[in-house]
Amino acid sequence: MLGEKRNSVKTDFKSNLEHWPDMKWVGPQYWGNRLQDWRLKNGKAICTITGANRTLQVLTVQKSEGLYPFKVTVDTTLLNKDISSADQGCIGIRVGAKGHFEDYRSAAVFGNGLDIGFSPTGNFQVGDRSIATGFKEIPGTCRLEADFRPFGKGYSLKVSILDPEKNTVLFSKENIPVYADELTGNFALLAHAKFDTDDDPTPSVAFADWRISWDDLYINEEQLFGPICFAQYTLHRNKLKITAQLAPIEQMMATKSCYGSKKAVSGKPLPRPRSTIPAGRYILGSGIGTVPLTFRTAFWSKFP
Repeated sequence: MLGEKRNSVKTDFKSNLEHWPDMKWVGPQYWGNRLQDWRLKNGKAICTITGANRTLQVLTVQKSEGLYPFKVTVDTTLLNKDISSADQGCIGIRVGAKGHFEDYRSAAVFGNGLDIGFSPTGNFQVGDRSIATGFKEIPGTCRLEADFRPFGKGYSLKVSILDPEKNTVLFSKENIPVYADELTGNFALLAHAKFDTDDDPTPSVAFADWRISWDDLYINEEQLFGPICFAQYTLHRNKLKITAQLAPIEQMMATKSCYGSKKAVSGKPLPRPRSTIPAGRYILGSGIGTVPLTFRTAFWSKFP
């Protein structure tokens, strides 16, 4: 359940996006809103559209209830300078995302939370609060750092903008009060630029080196989604048919049994749809698209 303290451990989260190949999917740890608006390229998570409320939620990590210090950092690269003319916007992070139900999946799909980042004009915002930075526009490349420290019944927030290459501070503001319950929930990257017109198909922002560190982190590495996104089956006259909808992983070569499979088909295309295959689960190799794949196994007499 969202916000529970069970299985909390002292550890750090690091995105490790640089270890994945370029592909139109950010990986099983993440949920993109919308899924098709996010991709991996050169070790960065890129929002491929300029529009309102685009988020990339991490599924395996949540902020549980309780007061304890934690820090969130991420490197951002602005890809569309026209964001400066947006009516509303925030480029940065979302903390404490909550959905209609107390569950990380509801929070990932529907969650709203505390938005922290750059407004279109280059000022900084924390929720509804605007903080003057002295910048005339959003920096091209920078590191956003949000440091939360318990203070009374809530938190004192320090935000900093740094040059990621020189590690020099470009802007800093501290002693920003935040209610504790605003922070319980999911973490997300945020690319929000709202215009009166339709969404712009130009990529808006790239994110890299996303880190979350604290002393009471709730991690569940089983909270994954993909590469098999959806599946359905029928069993009729001892014949099992399974149809699976896959993430767009055609650029990813399967070399490890990272999805608990029994047999690898590494570097080879899967059998054609509707072919008969041996019982068991398979690693998905290259050449897989987003179209549904259907497999059929005859002589299926009982469930294992």
